Amino acid sequence: MNPIDKFTNIDAVYPITDAKEEDTLLDYVWELAMLIHPALPKKVKGGALEGSEALPTFKERYNNRLIKMPLTYEEYKKNKEIQPTLAGLEIDSDKFWFLLLFIWDYTQGQCFNAQELAPSPIGELNSFIKLLSQYKAAGENPLTDQIQFSKDITLSIQINGKEVQTIQHPNTIGYLLSLCEKSFQSFCDMELEDMIAMCEVPLKDTSNTESNSSQIRYFTLLFKSMLQPFPNGIMTTQKRRSRNNEVSYNVTFLISRLIYLTEISNNEGFKVDEHTLKGYLSNKSKLTHVKNRIY
Repeated sequence: MNPIDKFTNIDAVYPITDAKEEDTLLDYVWELAMLIHPALPKKVKGGALEGSEALPTFKERYNNRLIKMPLTYEEYKKNKEIQPTLAGLEIDSDKFWFLLLFIWDYTQGQCFNAQELAPSPIGELNSFIKLLSQYKAAGENPLTDQIQFSKDITLSIQINGKEVQTIQHPNTIGYLLSLCEKSFQSFCDMELEDMIAMCEVPLKDTSNTESNSSQIRYFTLLFKSMLQPFPNGIMTTQKRRSRNNEVSYNVTFLISRLIYLTEISNNEGFKVDEHTLKGYLSNKSKLTHVKNRIY
């Protein structure tokens, strides 16, 4: 039997201070969801409240039994390798169960048939600034100084794929760079709703065809972000091995076992040690930037 049959506070996008017991079970989920799938900050007295649009979706899918993770709650609680590890790391077992459900479901929507995203306007601007700044060699003010770059840089403007103008003079490029830097700095001081158009991420016409290996890497990435000591993660302590050497507190090995138990991979190497997973993590290629198919 699951720790809770159905959630009632379905529409909550922001955590509440007088949370019911059912909401406290989602403490770990809230922490991750606000990081990877945030809602617009809600203005409250004395500051802003962070939230996540993913929580209502997760609760609804849980209530409707749409999360088809192969590992059951009963199997999870009886597992003689996972439970001692969680206990040793002082991680709440039931809260971790819901985190596992959420991450497994989220990676399903992220890594298979998800629509690819183009960079946001503010993302393009940031990339433009970083690219040019690394080659700036001399001169501060393009209006009074001779700007120099360490490489020959040319900017081109295309209309319908046809180049119509090139910009080559270092001072012209330096001036454009300075304008972008000033504008970007001003964005950092603005409220998100005042620059929403700059933050919108357009969809591409293509969907990703990620492999199972991408799900393994993304699953690991999300768990690694949580399996850290407080205040950055959910662990109250950090250990390596139990005194009798029977219980491993290796976080990577814990994740590896979860990959096997949830049937993300049927490779038995994942349940033996962490070396199989480390082999997948050695792949440094970037994961595709997509809109989650489920969330």
